[in-house]
Amino acid sequence: MQLSADLLRLFSFFLAAAFHYFRLFSFIYALLVIVIGAVLSLYACRHIVFNGVILSTDDYFVNHQGVYQHDSRFLQQAHMWNQQRGI
Repeated sequence: MQLSADLLRLFSFFLAAAFHYFRLFSFIYALLVIVIGAVLSLYACRHIVFNGVILSTDDYFVNHQGVYQHDSRFLQQAHMWNQQRGI
């Protein structure tokens, strides 16, 4: 009986240690993803030159007073309008 209690204690110790290292690995992985994403975004902002025009379908829903009023019933029409602007 003593042997099974010792094995149970040993198993619970290894399980707790594995959980701790898993949490640590997850934290480090998330930190790396955040840092790498921030660095790539910063690089893109500083080194990529965009000399084009951005055409947004949302412009269709801006009225003459500059107020955005989305109406999903006209979404397909708005996409067609935006595609025609690009031609």
